[in-house]
Amino acid sequence: MLKTKNLFLSGFLLALCFVLLFSFSGCGYVKCAWVQFKVDDGKVVYTSDMYGSINSHIKYYESNEDFENGDEAITISFSPRILGADTRNGEETTTVELTKSNIIFVTLYKSHSTYSAEKSFYLNGEKLIPDEGYTTETANIISMSFSNFKFKQGNPNGRENDVINIIEYK
Repeated sequence: MLKTKNLFLSGFLLALCFVLLFSFSGCGYVKCAWVQFKVDDGKVVYTSDMYGSINSHIKYYESNEDFENGDEAITISFSPRILGADTRNGEETTTVELTKSNIIFVTLYKSHSTYSAEKSFYLNGEKLIPDEGYTTETANIISMSFSNFKFKQGNPNGRENDVINIIEYK
């Protein structure tokens, strides 16, 4: 009888540990937003590099040939971090951890036809204004950051009819 009680108690504690572990990982505990870079053509790749230190979180290639050559037209990273690529509403996205100080970092490569001095970045239809003093321009590259915006929080339990934050360059 004592052995059965110990076995039951051990099983209960193990189950409790799993519930707590999953509650504090991913988007169970952390507030998240799902973000997609919307384009009409080309190839968008969502990486799983949590902090974007090696790779950007989103890479846009104008063609499959550019993708095969590793020749990005636009790269996008998020701070503080992403929680990985995910599918929401049947769409590829990246999962961004929400904090009070989210930042979007963008690099544009001027050698691509995507680049235009007249274009801007938009989040959910609203024009993003680059942070003052954090835009760098060289002959071939423009890098900028955006911090004055709000992501819409997604539902960690739903995959259909969930909120997807759309970034566009138009």
